[in-house]
Amino acid sequence: MNSASEKFPGSPMRVPPSPLRVPPSPSRFCMSPKLNRLGSIHLNMSQVARATNNFSPSLRIGEGGFGTVYKAELPDGQVVAIKRARKEQFDALRTEFRSEVELLAKIILVKLLGYVEKGIERLIITEYVPNGTLREHLDGLKGKILDFNQRLEISIDVAHGLTYLHLYAEKQIIHRDIKSSNILLTESYRAKVADFGFARLGDDSDKTHVSTKKILTGRRPVDLKKPPDERVTIKWVFRKYNERRFAEMVDPLMNESINEEILVKMFALAIQCAALHRS
Repeated sequence: MNSASEKFPGSPMRVPPSPLRVPPSPSRFCMSPKLNRLGSIHLNMSQVARATNNFSPSLRIGEGGFGTVYKAELPDGQVVAIKRARKEQFDALRTEFRSEVELLAKIILVKLLGYVEKGIERLIITEYVPNGTLREHLDGLKGKILDFNQRLEISIDVAHGLTYLHLYAEKQIIHRDIKSSNILLTESYRAKVADFGFARLGDDSDKTHVSTKKILTGRRPVDLKKPPDERVTIKWVFRKYNERRFAEMVDPLMNESINEEILVKMFALAIQCAALHRS
């Protein structure tokens, strides 16, 4: 039986080893270590305050484990994103701030432009990715609904980004917080992985993620508005997959016909990504 169509007996989180192989090199981005130049933007706190209109709520574009992200316009007209650490958690986040600055300086997924470490303020300045997060698009908050081809391209972009982190970075980097709200989209719907506050160097047992499943179903990990047997999305996906009811798992916002063979392969990959153990 084809591995993509096998049922997974026993624990729903145990699956056969994946037949997939990592490509010999990522093809969607340059691997030059010089692309991210730490400190190319130098700002003081008064300049940051002006650029963010004193951290106005109207310029707030996101929240993360590290803090709040603001859209800011610099005096030269350049638009950037400024992430501000939560002051009430500063002691706990001190290591996380250093981690994110060091990792962003080494990788090229979301470009680090500078940082500010002054008194009790900790700020990270990165490129501004204008089209919001994948989560916002899956929730229908950005108007146009992502079609299947766009979702497939986004999945490939994220996979290439993780391939770079795991295999091609100077030191292996494990993100540990891949989710749809940490995937930013450009105006041309190319994906960039963001929010490296919880990342670490070296091997780690926590490498799995379920973003492929989210992209296909459009669902959040837990949705209390769903019927009881559908509230935990990953269990629902495993059950539907074993029942071979692939079309029922597709995000209903995608009003299009999708080849079942492609769906089978995509959901098989999603299950592999979400597995806690492999036989």
